Amino acid sequence: MSGQSIDLVNKPREKEDVDLLLQLPRSARTTPEELLALRVRSGDANALPEPGSSSAPLVPLRELVTLERTLTDKSIYHKNLMPVTYVIGDVAGVVESPVYAS
Repeated sequence: MSGQSIDLVNKPREKEDVDLLLQLPRSARTTPEELLALRVRSGDANALPEPGSSSAPLVPLRELVTLERTLTDKSIYHKNLMPVTYVIGDVAGVVESPVYAS
């Protein structure tokens, strides 16, 4: 759901290469039902191809996976034996930020 990095792009104004990310549109990944309805190519070599297609047929993802709902415990962070909440932000960009991270 978070996408897959498939290549690097070299942009002249960037200091480092930029990841090229392949990702479904947010509208297609908002609910598990929408993801399970996503049709993917079958890897079955013996399956009959769809009419007008010479490759393997498209199969709904729900036929290949099982959805399992679970609960996950939240992480509790501590520093000096006291609970803390970390706030993360970007302090650099096109124009440098006047705030310095410590």
